[in-house]
Amino acid sequence: MWFIYWGPSGMVAGEAIIISITVVFVRTVHGLFPLVAQES
Repeated sequence: MWFIYWGPSGMVAGEAIIISITVVFVRTVHGLFPLVAQES
């Protein structure tokens, strides 16, 4: 939770960055390994 120390505006930016990276990662995993992603 490193973005907490950035203050209110920094916290929002940190959360947005983490969410974006997570979404891209999940989409990439589902795109490249659809069967593995469904099983796990």
